[in-house]
Amino acid sequence: ARRMAMLKRRQALLLPAVEQLNAKVYQQIVRQTRFDLGTIASDMVELKAMIISSDPNEIRRAKKTQTELAPLVDGVAHAYAAFFTTFLDANGVMPTKVDEGSDEAFITAHFHVARARGKLPTVDSLKESLKEYEFIAAYLKAHPIAALAGEAQICDEMIELLPRHIAGIAAGYSMRAAACGGRVDAPELSTSTRAR
Repeated sequence: ARRMAMLKRRQALLLPAVEQLNAKVYQQIVRQTRFDLGTIASDMVELKAMIISSDPNEIRRAKKTQTELAPLVDGVAHAYAAFFTTFLDANGVMPTKVDEGSDEAFITAHFHVARARGKLPTVDSLKESLKEYEFIAAYLKAHPIAALAGEAQICDEMIELLPRHIAGIAAGYSMRAAACGGRVDAPELSTSTRAR
C-alpha cells in the first residue's frame, strides 16, 4: 500500500507538469516525462496484480481483477499512448523507424503495454496484448536492438502461446455462457500464461 501511494504521488506531480509544456518546443522533456508516467502506470499494474494474486479467494480475485486491475491496465495504455504521440511526424503519422536514441524506450513502452494487457484474462485484452507482441517482433526483426534481445525472445514465445489461450478462453466463454444463460465472468488466466 505504501509503494502504491508513492507511485500515485509521483504520477500526481508529473502529469499536471507535463501537460503545461509545449510538446514541440520541449519535445525531449515531454517525451521522457510521458515515458516515466507510463513506467509508473506499469509499476502500479504489476504491484496490484501481485496483491490480487495473493488473495486465496478465487471469486474475490476475479472481482478485484475487473474492478481494481482493469482500470490500471487502461491507465498504462493511455499513458504510453501519450508517449507514442511524441514520435508522430508533422502529418501525424508514426514513422516505420524511430530515432536510434529513442528506439529502446519506444519498444520497451510497447512491451509494457503488452504485459499490462496480458494481465487481464479476457479475450479482448489478450488480443490487444498479442497485437503489441506482434508489433514488437516485427519492429525488432526489421530494426534489431541488441539490448532488447531478451524481450524479442519473450515476444516470440507469447506470439506462439497467446492464440491458444485466447481460443481456450473464447471456448470457455461459449460453454459457460450456455450453462449460465448467457452471463459469465471472465475465467482467470493461470500465472504461467501471463505475459512476463
